[in-house]
Amino acid sequence: MVEKARPLEAPARQRVDTLGGCRVDGLPVSSARAVELAVALAVSGGAAPRDWLLSVLFDTDPAPSSLPTLAMRARALDLAVGYLPDRHSYALLAPIECDLVEFFREMKSGDPRRALSLYRGPFMPRSHSPFASGMRSTIESLVGTAAQNGDTAFLAEADRLIKHPDLSRRIVSAGADPLAVSLSRTWLRTLESA
Repeated sequence: MVEKARPLEAPARQRVDTLGGCRVDGLPVSSARAVELAVALAVSGGAAPRDWLLSVLFDTDPAPSSLPTLAMRARALDLAVGYLPDRHSYALLAPIECDLVEFFREMKSGDPRRALSLYRGPFMPRSHSPFASGMRSTIESLVGTAAQNGDTAFLAEADRLIKHPDLSRRIVSAGADPLAVSLSRTWLRTLESA
């Protein structure tokens, strides 16, 4: 009996969530730095120069093996990260679904409410890399800009989720009770320090 050849199936896209934590396909991962490499590539359109990655993923002078090690750890998580020697770049060899990319796409399309619905907390909250700090700052700036349209419901939701001083000032100037905003901030700081 002759077996029929099966059609090649496209590999399933890995789901990467980095807003409020670090998960791959819903499971928390211990190698968050490897996930951060994959997300940096996804945000960059799928590929990025090695030197740029070194500068944004490490705040000090990294060892020569730092990026290859992160790429190897990413592959262990089934995130297809490879090095392209002819371009001196790293690339995603298979696409991923990423909440950060989706957040930016929704903001760019003019749907800040949809973008805010994707927000589950700060981008990679435990990472102190220049990339992570920059992404957190970019998110806050984009939401702050979207909140300038005077939509108090959006402003209140953004302030509840992001807790940025500029948002608090805007919500108070839009007519919210300053004491309630201040108490909300104090309560959040208490929870974060516990």
